[in-house]
Amino acid sequence: MCTFEKFLAKYAFLEEGKGLLGAEIEFFLTKDRDSFEPVPQVAEFLERMDKKVWGYELSACQVEYHTNPAKTVAEVVADLRAGWRAGVARASEIGRVLVAKEVAPANMSLAVYEEDARYVALAKTLPENVLRAACQVAGTHLHIGVGNFSEALCVYNKLAEYTEEFIVAGDHSNGERIRLYQVMAPNARPPRYASLEQLYETAKDQRFVDDPRSCYHFVRFNPKGTVEIRAYGTTNNFEEVRQWLERIREILE
Repeated sequence: MCTFEKFLAKYAFLEEGKGLLGAEIEFFLTKDRDSFEPVPQVAEFLERMDKKVWGYELSACQVEYHTNPAKTVAEVVADLRAGWRAGVARASEIGRVLVAKEVAPANMSLAVYEEDARYVALAKTLPENVLRAACQVAGTHLHIGVGNFSEALCVYNKLAEYTEEFIVAGDHSNGERIRLYQVMAPNARPPRYASLEQLYETAKDQRFVDDPRSCYHFVRFNPKGTVEIRAYGTTNNFEEVRQWLERIREILE
């Protein structure tokens, strides 16, 4: 188990990243336009994509696009629009459709992305209902760059207060995505931290001390040097993302 110092060293908070914005959005690859039937063809899709901005998730039916760090909300939105257009075009080339829906059917394929050993190992440990819930949901994750741990603690605690507002604003499934997300992550509600020592104790208790990526709180410290909000469902209406980011900035001001 990590010591306190080694745990903090897993987070790359840098002054040059302070104030930068970013977004990650998860999409499903589906069979056709007439039915929402996710297909496990992520590996084939990613062969055609820029790996710097396109990635995979646990489900072999789901891909993720992430923006480059940006100084303005407008830059994030423009980046997302360009990424979506590219994704739709490449999916069409392999006879599939890229879909922005936040909850997939319960009978979807449970195939896992096999080129990531971590995900393969994780899937083997999960009860089927938890694996199914993890595969079914797709979200939008927004990032706020922070310069150091002290700042991160303040930003995190402030945003955590607004978790319920974020959930409502980003809900496109009448609460079903959030219900399924909490099947996968029962501790999703972000606690308030009075200190970094308390964060460390929570990480030990909830077993993300050795790998912060295993923290699935709706608001969390991201190892890449951001505070990340994971409460929103997926969307291809990027005006929604604009509104979400502007609201986050308003809260922090």
